[in-house]
Amino acid sequence: MAHNTKHTHIMYTSKQIDELIGHYLNKGGEVFQIEDGVLGHGHLVLWAEGCKFATVKEKYLNEWSCTHKVRLSHKIGAKAAKIVGFSEC
Repeated sequence: MAHNTKHTHIMYTSKQIDELIGHYLNKGGEVFQIEDGVLGHGHLVLWAEGCKFATVKEKYLNEWSCTHKVRLSHKIGAKAAKIVGFSEC
């Protein structure tokens, strides 16, 4: 039996990302900006004690709007870890 490897990603608005950032900051966490955004938040890494790493990436839709993809994980990627000064976790 073949497995379906296609993933469905939920896209988030800038307001939802603002709320996620607030959640991490309220827990005493930090927000690291990897890349500036054009219409939204760009590429961010969020970290807080007791929370998973959240990687946020802005996705272009058209010249007037964008959306954001969020990935939660126990580890931070090597590239992001180097940029923000974490050893790979």
